[in-house]
Amino acid sequence: MDSAAHLQVQCLIGVQCEHFVMIAADQTNIQSVVLVKDGRQDHRRHERRLRRHGQFSQFVIRNLALYRLRNGYPLGTAAAVHFVRRKQAELLGKGAPYQLNLLIGGYCEREGPLLYFVDFLSSSHCLGYAAHGLGGVLCASILDRYYRITMNEKEAYNLLVMCVKEIQKRLMIQLPKFQVSMVNKDGIKCLNPIVQETPVQEFKKIR
Repeated sequence: MDSAAHLQVQCLIGVQCEHFVMIAADQTNIQSVVLVKDGRQDHRRHERRLRRHGQFSQFVIRNLALYRLRNGYPLGTAAAVHFVRRKQAELLGKGAPYQLNLLIGGYCEREGPLLYFVDFLSSSHCLGYAAHGLGGVLCASILDRYYRITMNEKEAYNLLVMCVKEIQKRLMIQLPKFQVSMVNKDGIKCLNPIVQETPVQEFKKIR
Protein backbone atom coordinates (compact mmCIF):
# COMPACT_ATOMS: atom_id res chain seq x y z
CA MET A 1 0.00 0.00 0.00
CA ASP A 2 1.55 3.36 -1.00
CA SER A 3 1.65 6.35 1.32
CA ALA A 4 -1.28 8.16 -0.30
CA ALA A 5 -3.55 5.12 -0.04
CA HIS A 6 -2.37 4.50 3.51
CA LEU A 7 -3.41 8.02 4.53
CA GLN A 8 -6.91 7.37 3.20
CA VAL A 9 -7.28 4.14 5.19
CA GLN A 10 -6.28 5.79 8.47
CA CYS A 11 -9.04 7.45 10.44
CA LEU A 12 -9.12 10.29 12.98
CA ILE A 13 -12.21 12.04 14.33
CA GLY A 14 -12.19 15.05 16.65
CA VAL A 15 -14.68 17.44 18.24
CA GLN A 16 -14.10 20.70 20.10
CA CYS A 17 -16.63 21.78 22.71
CA GLU A 18 -16.80 24.66 25.18
CA HIS A 19 -14.53 23.09 27.78
CA PHE A 20 -12.61 20.27 26.07
CA VAL A 21 -11.37 18.63 22.88
CA MET A 22 -11.99 14.92 22.26
CA ILE A 23 -10.26 12.84 19.57
CA ALA A 24 -10.76 9.24 18.45
CA ALA A 25 -7.98 7.46 16.52
CA ASP A 26 -8.20 4.03 14.95
CA GLN A 27 -5.76 1.52 16.42
CA THR A 28 -5.20 -0.45 13.24
CA ASN A 29 -3.54 2.30 11.21
CA ILE A 30 -2.80 5.14 13.60
CA GLN A 31 -1.45 8.32 12.12
CA SER A 32 -0.85 11.20 14.50
CA VAL A 33 -2.76 12.69 17.41
CA VAL A 34 -1.25 15.63 19.19
CA LEU A 35 -2.78 16.91 22.42
CA VAL A 36 -1.29 19.91 24.15
CA LYS A 37 -2.04 21.18 27.67
CA ASP A 38 -0.40 24.56 28.31
CA GLY A 39 2.32 23.73 25.81
CA ARG A 40 3.19 20.31 27.27
CA GLN A 41 3.00 17.43 24.83
CA ASP A 42 1.63 14.65 27.01
CA HIS A 43 -0.08 12.20 24.69
CA ARG A 44 0.56 11.09 21.13
CA ARG A 45 -0.24 8.21 18.89
CA HIS A 46 1.68 7.52 15.70
CA GLU A 47 1.89 4.98 12.95
CA ARG A 48 3.91 2.01 14.20
CA ARG A 49 4.43 0.50 10.78
CA LEU A 50 6.47 3.42 9.50
CA ARG A 51 9.17 4.46 11.93
CA ARG A 52 9.65 7.83 10.28
CA HIS A 53 6.19 8.90 11.46
CA GLY A 54 7.22 8.16 15.03
CA GLN A 55 10.42 10.11 14.50
CA PHE A 56 8.43 13.16 13.43
CA SER A 57 6.20 12.89 16.50
CA GLN A 58 9.24 12.68 18.77
CA PHE A 59 10.81 15.62 16.97
CA VAL A 60 7.73 17.77 17.68
CA ILE A 61 7.49 16.64 21.31
CA ARG A 62 11.15 17.35 22.07
CA ASN A 63 11.09 20.76 20.42
CA LEU A 64 7.98 21.85 22.32
CA ALA A 65 9.66 20.78 25.56
CA LEU A 66 12.89 22.56 24.56
CA TYR A 67 11.01 25.79 23.84
CA ARG A 68 9.46 25.68 27.30
CA LEU A 69 12.86 25.15 28.95
CA ARG A 70 14.58 27.90 26.99
CA ASN A 71 11.90 30.56 27.39
CA GLY A 72 10.26 29.69 30.68
CA TYR A 73 6.79 29.49 29.17
CA PRO A 74 5.10 27.05 26.77
CA LEU A 75 3.86 27.53 23.25
CA GLY A 76 0.10 27.94 22.95
CA THR A 77 -1.94 25.59 20.80
CA ALA A 78 -1.96 27.87 17.74
CA ALA A 79 1.80 28.44 17.97
CA ALA A 80 2.42 24.70 18.29
CA VAL A 81 0.33 24.13 15.16
CA HIS A 82 2.34 26.72 13.22
CA PHE A 83 5.57 25.03 14.32
CA VAL A 84 4.32 21.65 13.09
CA ARG A 85 3.13 23.16 9.79
CA ARG A 86 6.44 24.89 9.14
CA LYS A 87 8.48 21.76 9.80
CA GLN A 88 6.14 19.63 7.73
CA ALA A 89 6.34 22.12 4.84
CA GLU A 90 10.15 22.12 5.03
CA LEU A 91 10.21 18.33 4.84
CA LEU A 92 7.74 18.37 1.97
CA GLY A 93 9.92 20.84 0.07
CA LYS A 94 12.97 18.62 0.56
CA GLY A 95 11.15 15.55 -0.71
CA ALA A 96 11.43 13.77 2.63
CA PRO A 97 9.23 10.65 2.97
CA TYR A 98 6.88 12.14 5.58
CA GLN A 99 3.18 12.11 4.75
CA LEU A 100 1.13 12.76 7.86
CA ASN A 101 -2.42 13.87 8.54
CA LEU A 102 -2.92 15.23 12.03
CA LEU A 103 -5.56 16.46 14.41
CA ILE A 104 -4.04 18.75 17.02
CA GLY A 105 -6.13 19.40 20.10
CA GLY A 106 -5.07 21.71 22.88
CA TYR A 107 -6.17 23.67 25.90
CA CYS A 108 -4.64 26.93 27.09
CA GLU A 109 -5.96 29.23 29.78
CA ARG A 110 -6.08 32.16 27.38
CA GLU A 111 -7.41 30.40 24.27
CA GLY A 112 -9.49 27.64 25.82
CA PRO A 113 -9.97 24.39 23.86
CA LEU A 114 -8.92 24.39 20.20
CA LEU A 115 -8.98 21.70 17.50
CA TYR A 116 -6.79 22.02 14.41
CA PHE A 117 -7.01 19.99 11.20
CA VAL A 118 -3.59 19.61 9.54
CA ASP A 119 -3.13 17.63 6.34
CA PHE A 120 -0.05 16.16 4.69
CA LEU A 121 0.37 19.30 2.54
CA SER A 122 0.77 21.40 5.71
CA SER A 123 -2.49 23.31 5.40
CA SER A 124 -4.37 23.84 8.66
CA HIS A 125 -7.77 25.01 9.86
CA CYS A 126 -9.22 25.57 13.32
CA LEU A 127 -12.56 23.74 13.36
CA GLY A 128 -15.34 22.68 15.68
CA TYR A 129 -15.13 19.13 14.36
CA ALA A 130 -12.82 17.39 11.91
CA ALA A 131 -11.95 13.99 10.51
CA HIS A 132 -9.26 12.41 8.32
CA GLY A 133 -9.42 9.53 5.88
CA LEU A 134 -12.25 7.72 4.12
CA GLY A 135 -13.85 7.09 7.49
CA GLY A 136 -14.11 10.83 7.97
CA VAL A 137 -16.05 11.12 4.72
CA LEU A 138 -18.50 8.44 5.87
CA CYS A 139 -19.26 10.14 9.18
CA ALA A 140 -19.31 13.75 7.94
CA SER A 141 -23.11 13.88 7.79
CA ILE A 142 -23.39 12.59 11.38
CA LEU A 143 -21.00 15.26 12.64
CA ASP A 144 -22.84 17.93 10.69
CA ARG A 145 -26.22 16.94 12.12
CA TYR A 146 -25.44 16.18 15.74
CA TYR A 147 -22.38 18.27 16.66
CA ARG A 148 -22.91 21.30 18.86
CA ILE A 149 -20.33 23.21 20.83
CA THR A 150 -22.35 22.98 24.07
CA MET A 151 -22.08 19.18 24.28
CA ASN A 152 -20.87 17.68 27.56
CA GLU A 153 -18.27 14.91 27.72
CA LYS A 154 -20.82 12.10 27.63
CA GLU A 155 -22.58 13.55 24.59
CA ALA A 156 -19.31 14.14 22.73
CA TYR A 157 -18.18 10.57 23.43
CA ASN A 158 -21.52 9.25 22.22
CA LEU A 159 -21.18 11.29 19.02
CA LEU A 160 -17.79 9.69 18.37
CA VAL A 161 -19.34 6.26 19.01
CA MET A 162 -22.01 7.01 16.39
CA CYS A 163 -19.31 7.99 13.89
CA VAL A 164 -17.23 4.88 14.58
CA LYS A 165 -20.29 2.61 14.22
CA GLU A 166 -21.01 4.15 10.82
CA ILE A 167 -17.41 3.66 9.73
CA GLN A 168 -17.34 0.05 10.92
CA LYS A 169 -20.56 -0.64 9.04
CA ARG A 170 -19.68 1.01 5.72
CA LEU A 171 -15.89 1.05 5.30
CA MET A 172 -14.37 -1.83 3.37
CA ILE A 173 -11.35 -1.92 5.72
CA GLN A 174 -11.98 -3.32 9.19
CA LEU A 175 -11.23 -0.82 11.96
CA PRO A 176 -12.33 -2.67 15.10
CA LYS A 177 -10.93 -0.37 17.80
CA PHE A 178 -10.59 3.39 18.31
CA GLN A 179 -8.64 4.97 21.16
CA VAL A 180 -10.33 8.08 22.60
CA SER A 181 -8.44 10.92 24.30
CA MET A 182 -9.61 14.20 25.79
CA VAL A 183 -7.83 17.40 26.81
CA ASN A 184 -9.33 20.07 29.08
CA LYS A 185 -8.24 22.50 31.81
CA ASP A 186 -7.34 19.57 34.07
CA GLY A 187 -4.99 17.92 31.59
CA ILE A 188 -5.17 14.95 29.25
CA LYS A 189 -7.24 11.85 29.85
CA CYS A 190 -7.56 8.56 27.97
CA LEU A 191 -11.18 7.41 27.83
CA ASN A 192 -12.60 3.95 27.20
CA PRO A 193 -11.75 2.76 23.69
CA ILE A 194 -14.59 2.42 21.20
CA VAL A 195 -14.99 -1.16 19.98
CA GLN A 196 -17.69 -2.97 18.02
CA GLU A 197 -19.51 -3.87 21.24
CA THR A 198 -19.63 -0.28 22.56
CA PRO A 199 -23.31 0.74 22.90
CA VAL A 200 -24.58 3.92 21.26
CA GLN A 201 -27.36 6.08 22.65
CA GLU A 202 -29.84 7.89 20.46
CA PHE A 203 -29.50 11.66 20.37
CA LYS A 204 -32.56 13.78 20.97
CA LYS A 205 -33.71 15.62 17.89
CA ILE A 206 -31.61 18.76 17.65
CA ARG A 207 -32.80 20.28 14.38
